[in-house]
Amino acid sequence: MNSCSQYTLPVSPAENFTVTALPARFWWLERCAFLLGLKSSRSVYPAKITIARLLPEDPVRTESWEVFGSPDAKVALHQENRHLVMGIPDEAETDEEVFAAGIKMLMVGISTLLSDQSLLFHAAVLVRDGQAVLVAASSGGGKTTTARRVPSPWFSPGDENCLVVIDGQGEYHVHVFPTVSIIATGMGGHSWNITPSYPLKGICVLKQADEDRIECCPYAEAILLLTDSIRQASQTQMSWMREPFRREVRNQWFGQACLLARKVPVYLLSATLTGRFWELLESEILAER
Repeated sequence: MNSCSQYTLPVSPAENFTVTALPARFWWLERCAFLLGLKSSRSVYPAKITIARLLPEDPVRTESWEVFGSPDAKVALHQENRHLVMGIPDEAETDEEVFAAGIKMLMVGISTLLSDQSLLFHAAVLVRDGQAVLVAASSGGGKTTTARRVPSPWFSPGDENCLVVIDGQGEYHVHVFPTVSIIATGMGGHSWNITPSYPLKGICVLKQADEDRIECCPYAEAILLLTDSIRQASQTQMSWMREPFRREVRNQWFGQACLLARKVPVYLLSATLTGRFWELLESEILAER
């Protein structure tokens, strides 16, 4: 494996990360690149992700860094320099659950590093004509079933995690992240292309019902629903943060959720197991107004 192996990870239309690994973790980088659909590149961007070994005392950083994690994965973040160091233990090479924990920590690490412009959601992504609608629900709440039911020209590139990023023009875009539960099972052949960026048109909070209907949420309720989905996406990883830093990140995410709810409509989506709920999305969210 080449010692200058390097990839580009896009997180918005305007910002990319250069992803590299120390020699002892080339295997992790190569597998991660396959799962995320990353392209090898010689371009070097100011924002950086470095994959390193996880030792009992590693990563050890100065006060400019925030470090959090578990024996299965750690991150060190330098927000000013836009630099993220991932600590990966040796066990991740043979233990699929440990490997999956590293992938999840990478997602949370990126969203934390970019907490001034991004939000990690526990939601499925539905796409039609290049435009995205998020469907949020608790685990077991029907996200995957909903994602599998949409007919062409709809499709769902991801059913568990996604990163919503605001660009320099105040518009929101979605990047799909992997389904960690699938990775943890060791089922091969799965990958999630996170490179495409889909303009975000609406967010639906899903509940099962006896009839299909959609209704717009009042602003205050929308903020509560958004922050709940954000909490579900990262609550375990955030529990490992220092309390002052955790509070700072939560405040930034709350502020971003407030801005998002003003720009992007949030809906309550009631869906049956046999109805054509996607037609509601087309008429209420994607239709030109």
